[in-house]
Amino acid sequence: MLGIPFGSALPRWMGQLALAMKGSNRSQGHLYSHNALEKMIRSCGFDSTRAYWAVPDMRYPKVFMSADARSVREGRQRLTCPQGPGRWVSRAMSAVPAGLVRHVAPGHCFVATKSNR
Repeated sequence: MLGIPFGSALPRWMGQLALAMKGSNRSQGHLYSHNALEKMIRSCGFDSTRAYWAVPDMRYPKVFMSADARSVREGRQRLTCPQGPGRWVSRAMSAVPAGLVRHVAPGHCFVATKSNR
């Protein structure tokens, strides 16, 4: 976001303010919350969604773990790889409560299906 580290992770109003202070008004991208992404997917006609956590990250996943709290708790016991890309993120992700992983995981993805009506 125009030289603002982690700018796309700021609340939109704050990101726009930071851009304005740098003399620009165009954001290069947006991050969406888990709930907002799921809502967008369902608004496109998908009936069911399932969230996954790509561990350690989406670029080089070793595991796709279901992002519900129970699966995360069980999966963490079996993990033989870091929980995120890089030392800092891996340490932070190992401290995130299992029920919150789907809201903050760097490798968050969905599988969505439509019924044939």
